[in-house]
Amino acid sequence: MDGSETQISYQNDSQTTAPTMGTIDTHSPLYTVPGILHFLQHEWTRFEIERQQWETERAELQARIAFLQGERQGQENLKTALVRRIKMLEYALKQERLKYNKLKYGSETVPLEDQKPSSNEGQTGFDDDENKEDPTLAFGGSSVSFKQGRQLLRQYLKEIGYVDTIIDIRSTAVKKLLGIKSETNLNGNNVSNSASSGLNGDAKIMNESKG
Repeated sequence: MDGSETQISYQNDSQTTAPTMGTIDTHSPLYTVPGILHFLQHEWTRFEIERQQWETERAELQARIAFLQGERQGQENLKTALVRRIKMLEYALKQERLKYNKLKYGSETVPLEDQKPSSNEGQTGFDDDENKEDPTLAFGGSSVSFKQGRQLLRQYLKEIGYVDTIIDIRSTAVKKLLGIKSETNLNGNNVSNSASSGLNGDAKIMNESKG
């Protein structure tokens, strides 16, 4: 009797609980008005935060673009100023060259013989003294005669062999600095005597040419 009563009571309980579960599942709403409003507020807040971040990044990028544009404009202004100064310096250099040529040669054009130095000068060891002339020597208008006198003197030095003597003296000086002994060191007196005789002969030739 007890077992049958317990089975009957269990069946009754299961039958009573089943309809209640069905009623809960069927009548419970999926969305409520407060839940929908809360969801909308949450999404709106998230959207506003993202929009504020985007506005901040946009303002930063615009400020950087403005800074770079200003820097570029400054560089362009500096470039134009430097180009203007370079042109002014080039113009001043041209004017100074014209003035120098006018004072040195009496004209604004440079002679061709001064632009192309001869090869004999480089072989004899002489520097380009014509380009290193003192411009004060040309003030009196005697630059042509001075140049001719220098060329004549150089020709006389070549004829008497004084140029070779100068080269020998230079080579002995270099060898002395390097500590190299040579025959020219042993015959230094001969070199000095030939140099002095060359100078004396040069002086006599100049006196004769003047006379």
